[in-house]
Amino acid sequence: MRPKTTAYPLGFVIEFKVIFGDGDVDKSVAAALRQIEDNAYDVQLRDAGVAAKNIRRLAIVVSGKRVVVRDSAA
Repeated sequence: MRPKTTAYPLGFVIEFKVIFGDGDVDKSVAAALRQIEDNAYDVQLRDAGVAAKNIRRLAIVVSGKRVVVRDSAA
């Protein structure tokens, strides 16, 4: 998600994972964040002029009705 104004300069890269049954949420979060880094999903934001410090990388993992959101900085 690219920022539309300089008043709110944050850009977001979001990776979603869905796990079923007894899947490990922490492993799925780690896999999602690793996928963002390995595939350099933030390149388009950086190319659009978004400063690296203003890019948030989020992993969203859904397990049934439970939703876990983690930032790469967390």
